[in-house]
Amino acid sequence: MKLLFVVTHLAYGGAETQVVELCAHFVRRGWEVSLVSLMTPSGLTERLDALGVPWSTLGLRRGELAPRLVTGLARIIRRQRPDVVHSHTLPANFAARAARLLSRPPVLVTSAHNLVEGGRAKMLYYRLTDRLADLTTNCSESAVERYIRIKAAPADRIRYMPNGIDTERFHPDDAFRAEARSAYVADDGFLWLAVARLTEQKDWPNMFAACERALRAQDRLLVVGNGELEDDVRRWVAERGLQDRVLLLGTRTDIPELMRAADGYVMSSAWEGLPIVLLEASASGLPIVATDVGGNHQLVLHDRTGWLVPASDAEALGTAMTRLATAPRERRDAMGAAARAHVEEHYSIAAVADQWEEIYHQLLDKKAGRAA
Repeated sequence: MKLLFVVTHLAYGGAETQVVELCAHFVRRGWEVSLVSLMTPSGLTERLDALGVPWSTLGLRRGELAPRLVTGLARIIRRQRPDVVHSHTLPANFAARAARLLSRPPVLVTSAHNLVEGGRAKMLYYRLTDRLADLTTNCSESAVERYIRIKAAPADRIRYMPNGIDTERFHPDDAFRAEARSAYVADDGFLWLAVARLTEQKDWPNMFAACERALRAQDRLLVVGNGELEDDVRRWVAERGLQDRVLLLGTRTDIPELMRAADGYVMSSAWEGLPIVLLEASASGLPIVATDVGGNHQLVLHDRTGWLVPASDAEALGTAMTRLATAPRERRDAMGAAARAHVEEHYSIAAVADQWEEIYHQLLDKKAGRAA
């Protein structure tokens, strides 16, 4: 069986990381897997190369809309003749739906990865092109409910499909943590970690306003990621006098190690789908403070694995951060253990890949039945 993944931009982001994890599992299961990125990749290609997954790009520039986006993708589909095309995130979903008119792959699945992907015009496009896809999915229950409510997709043609995590790659290690955290924080300090793109969605002003309240002199926050707001983020950190407590690390490839070094994870997003990074933090045994948006409530069990606070409420976020940082070590360890157990039971990548494989076969069998 041949499977082609289509992504907007192959980079160190949650949706893209999920796709690469799925590539790994389907390769192990004997599928012939390939990937195309609309934009020139800026990360994760080394993992695809190691897996033996061929990848290509259309070289699209950010914000560019060009006919070659559709014709180029259709040309790749006709050449590779995949049994299943599976696109992820809004631009890739739009391109894959349009390209189907020119390439006719047997099955097309389009997956959204957020509660909010765009305004009315983009949601109207989803509605008008719905029949070009065999199935649309979203990675949080709240997002599926919203897409049905705003009529971006009919209830019988969209379904919830969770993200998954490799719990062997992300796991706690107390011995490693004791040594690694010393590079960033003193013994009496608390080491926070936030891994996210520097974009409006992640609400960094909210994060730093909370940090101004919550970070003690001995505490540190590690911020991992890049994006269009990088200059603004540096300015916001400086304006609040947090330069000695907030460390901007840029893009990193050692996320599992940073997770194992941290004491807790914090997220300040204004909106989300089902964030991969919260799965990673949970699998790493980290207690979490996060905003109650999108599918975050599915991953952070309030008062069991961490605390959820309202979006755009820096006071509530800062209070929860202080509460976690000053909690007894035994309480934090218990929350981290509960977080990992929750992910192992409900969000392992192997179980998610099983669900995807079943969906692919069901759709292929349905098409074969129609053809007969």
